[in-house]
Amino acid sequence: SPAFSMLPERFRAKVVIEDRGCWRWIAAKDKAGYGRFGIEGARRRWRCVLAHRYSYEQVRGLIPAGLVVDHLCRRPNCVNPWHMEIVTDQINILRGVGVSARNIRKTHCPRGHPYDLLNTFYGRTGGRWCKQCRRVKGAAWRGARRKTPLSASCEECGATFQPYRPFQRFCVPHRHS
Repeated sequence: SPAFSMLPERFRAKVVIEDRGCWRWIAAKDKAGYGRFGIEGARRRWRCVLAHRYSYEQVRGLIPAGLVVDHLCRRPNCVNPWHMEIVTDQINILRGVGVSARNIRKTHCPRGHPYDLLNTFYGRTGGRWCKQCRRVKGAAWRGARRKTPLSASCEECGATFQPYRPFQRFCVPHRHS
């Protein structure tokens, strides 16, 4: 392919072209499976770069600041620049298979209520909850709190005390296990 021939021979030697169009990186990789490629930097010092980013920049142009490369083929060791798209980090995460991506694709809570504008509560940390389920959970919690009596008599000394849990039978000095 003409794009492949634009890359340096040292880079091409580390790539195997597959039938499905992926250019599989067969040299050094990081823990996530992305290829690493050494290039000569300033003052003849070598540095490692991500092979897919290097390939993209050599064939298609520079990657703008603040954007990332998304593998459309979902293979981290693919260095084919035509299998990549420049997107924001948020879009790249949501296209993936991680926890954030799986949760954002959910349209209903575990009990079947829809996540929509009227029924969704968003927390300060970015989490979301079903308002109907929160109401039910809150009512159950308040009901359990009401079962705790406002005052009780200690079975040991007969003193009146304020229990901190239902069915508490002794005051603090006479607490028994």
